[in-house]
Amino acid sequence: MNILKFKNGYVGNNRLVYCGRPKKDEYYVGQLLIGLGNPYSWKRNKKAKFQVKNLDESLTKYRKFTWKLICCYRDRKLDELQPWEFRYWQLMNLLAIAIMNNEIDGLVCWCTEIQDYVPIKGQEVCHTQILYAACLYMIDKELVCISELINQVNLQNLW
Repeated sequence: MNILKFKNGYVGNNRLVYCGRPKKDEYYVGQLLIGLGNPYSWKRNKKAKFQVKNLDESLTKYRKFTWKLICCYRDRKLDELQPWEFRYWQLMNLLAIAIMNNEIDGLVCWCTEIQDYVPIKGQEVCHTQILYAACLYMIDKELVCISELINQVNLQNLW
């Protein structure tokens, strides 16, 4: 999998998935949605859900957040998620399905460019690397949900 730094040439490429925060405000049940972006930002950002002190804290909290989503699905407790968290889980699950089916070649973010990325826990410099590892975990542990409800969400709408 390639982790690609956002460039105009990537926009709309159906073999790539944008993993940053959205440019437009989108709401669900009155809560701002963040696409597949990191809800924890160490930089001032009105689209982030939470402000943290530094990049390390941002990545640590994001890793815990993705684990929470995985556990809620595994333990059949998705109803305990807030609406924006449930939406995030839907997108993360769809991304795992696309990865599993070899439908995408790369994940696009604003942070880094890495060709043929292989996850190494603790070496991440970007939430997209953690997101990719979480999707691989979901696939490996057969925690991917394929249903009509999930398929109503479109990853290409994240551009």
